[in-house]
Amino acid sequence: MRSAGLYTPDQIREVIEERMRARWKLGRLLAAVARTAGPGRGKKIAGTLQSFTDFVRDKLKWNTTMATEAQRIGTLPQAELEKHLAEAHRDEYFATFAFLLDRARPYWYAASRRAKSYAWYPVRRAARDPKPSSNHADKQAARVVTGSLPW
Repeated sequence: MRSAGLYTPDQIREVIEERMRARWKLGRLLAAVARTAGPGRGKKIAGTLQSFTDFVRDKLKWNTTMATEAQRIGTLPQAELEKHLAEAHRDEYFATFAFLLDRARPYWYAASRRAKSYAWYPVRRAARDPKPSSNHADKQAARVVTGSLPW
């Protein structure tokens, strides 16, 4: 498009930014899709839901790598997305999906940690060893078990 000279850089940038926003929105929607058994996810049970891999392949005609990247871009808060797109515009750089993936990395790592529920490790330890202790972690675990956490 650029070498043909049919469009100005501002017109090209506008289209590229809309593509980035569309991929971001799609990533947010894909993260909300209900998951069911699929390859490597255990025994399949007949139901109305299809596996995420099948959904991506059959409905979107994408591979799972593209869907994963879209979900990772989708973890970026909207304010950060707009900030990074403005940064690329200010630096006279056409944003790419790789650019957004790089900027979204801290957010998708945080989302991954939340999904893995590392925060519940003290609960398992408290259930295994319920003796009272003055250790802060044990007190925190006891609060989690009783449901008295502030959040």
